[in-house]
Amino acid sequence: MRVLVTGAAGLLGSNIVRVLLDQQVKPVCFVRKSTDLSTLKDLPCDFVFGSLENKEEVELAVQDCDAVIHAASIFSHPENSYDEFVKANIQGTIHVVEAVLKYNLLKFVYISTANTLAPGTKERPGIELNEFDGFHLDSNYLNSKYIAEQYVLEQVEKKGLDANIINPTFMLGAFDSKPSSGRIITYGFNKSLIFVPPGGKNFVYVGDVAKVAVRALSSKIKGEKYLVTGFNYTYKEFFELLLKQSGRKKKMVIIPKFLFYTAAYLMQFLRGKNIEFNISNAKVLGRDNYYSGKKAIRDFNYLPTPIELAIEEALDWFKKNRKLSY
Repeated sequence: MRVLVTGAAGLLGSNIVRVLLDQQVKPVCFVRKSTDLSTLKDLPCDFVFGSLENKEEVELAVQDCDAVIHAASIFSHPENSYDEFVKANIQGTIHVVEAVLKYNLLKFVYISTANTLAPGTKERPGIELNEFDGFHLDSNYLNSKYIAEQYVLEQVEKKGLDANIINPTFMLGAFDSKPSSGRIITYGFNKSLIFVPPGGKNFVYVGDVAKVAVRALSSKIKGEKYLVTGFNYTYKEFFELLLKQSGRKKKMVIIPKFLFYTAAYLMQFLRGKNIEFNISNAKVLGRDNYYSGKKAIRDFNYLPTPIELAIEEALDWFKKNRKLSY
């Protein structure tokens, strides 16, 4: 069996490739020519170079495969241009789905994000039945992922696409070369003073998400969304875990919600909407992003890995790759 993995060099993609290899499945990695392939070094996988925006290149990658795990997306852009998110996250997904249907592949697994579902509290965490409530957040990333999700579900209904959607929460683990979500770890480790935002997240071990994505390839169920989760922590609780795992003692400053949002408004007013700490990102970061993954645990039979182990693995990888300050 040959499985095309888009975004194969990223945090989740490179972990998916390793799970496929463990299962004796041949990964075919679809990546841009400019991609840093260090996370896939020495792995026995095939490579197809191209862009999701190019329909012909996508078709060439898909035609010799049996299934696709579509993990590629952009979550930020230097100019914060919605058109760029449309091209990568929406049009790119359309190209992959069209190719999957054209060549009648066995399965399509779409990697989305938990934030296309409204979060809940620790006592009543968000589930798959929750509707998307994020348009008011004005996040190009979230809006584009939600629209892409709706397209996938539409093709399940109209064209019989055999697909499932994986909605992971905040992933941590090894092979985060940029880093992406692992920036929370490098921030907490490298800074002498930790400014702690309001709110919290559900943190999940990336290896668990990769296993569920691969198991979804053999699922007889289609057209379902699955939250893949770990554990719900406030940011304060998470940084306490990080400091305990790293053996470091640092002072934390808890930022009140009103001050956190005020700072974002001022930064955007002074430097423009394209800065990273803008109003939209502050709204997403500062709310309670708590979720439950009971449905995926039931259908894919996985036990969430303790976040302490995810932090430990990420720290070890960052140390080996010299991304931590001492």
